[in-house]
Order: sequence, then structure tokens, then C-alpha cells
Amino acid sequence: MSLFTSSKRVQELETEVAKLHAQLMRIRLTRPDWRAMEQEFGRISPHLRALYDDVDEITRDEVNRRHPSGREERDISVFGYHPADAETLAARWPAMQKFFVFGGDGAGGGYYVDPRLDDPEIHYWEHEDDHVVPLGVRLSEYRSLPRV
Repeated sequence: MSLFTSSKRVQELETEVAKLHAQLMRIRLTRPDWRAMEQEFGRISPHLRALYDDVDEITRDEVNRRHPSGREERDISVFGYHPADAETLAARWPAMQKFFVFGGDGAGGGYYVDPRLDDPEIHYWEHEDDHVVPLGVRLSEYRSLPRV
């Protein structure tokens, strides 16, 4: 087998692994493990459950929503939702142990809520400087914000 043939086969396998990973992520996103979430937090906001019930929303790669203030710099830009399961809970940063990070910003930060509250406020966490920004948006409002 030539080096070219071997390299081509490696590329084919990498492509196949990426497809399988995407399929697994979709399964994890669309089948939340509420038992694991309840074991961790005690109770789960009905608005968090509703977000994960919306398969079209939760499987989007990127979601940009206009902040109610209308200020573009405050827009909520989720670059991939996180599965609601034990694996996601286990991967949380130490500072986030009391919260559920439901989506990432594409740069290591994330959007999180206290899932024990009935209608939690969304906060944004910048992991680089451990800076937390309350967004002034409740989880119940989030999905009705206009997409941009």
C-alpha cells in the first residue's frame, strides 16, 4: 500500500468518524437524560425541558437571537447547544457546578441557567476571565426572541 493510498484511507475514516460523532450528538441532544439532571439538581425548570423538546431549535449549529434591548452587542449567539445528560454535567468547569450550561459561544464561554428555578435568568460566562454577565432574559423569553 502506498503512502497516498494510506493517507486517503485515513481521510475516509476521519470523515466517517466525524459523521458518527454528529449522529451521536444529535441523539444526545434530542434524548435528554432528565433522570441524571434531576439527580444533580433536584428539579428541572419546565422552560429548560421545553427548550430541549424543540428538536428543530436544539439541533441547530448556530442560533443568534436579538436581545430585548435591541443592542446588537447584547445579542445571544449560541454556537451549539449542549446535551442535557450526565456526560455534559461531568464536563462542567468547577465554577459552574451549581448551574447547567445549555449552550456554548464558540470560544469556550457559555450560556447557563440555574435549572432548579421555575423560570431562570440566562447568564453568559466568559471562561477566560471568569466574568459572569446576567443577560436580563428569562428562559421562557429566550425562544420568542427574534432570530438575527
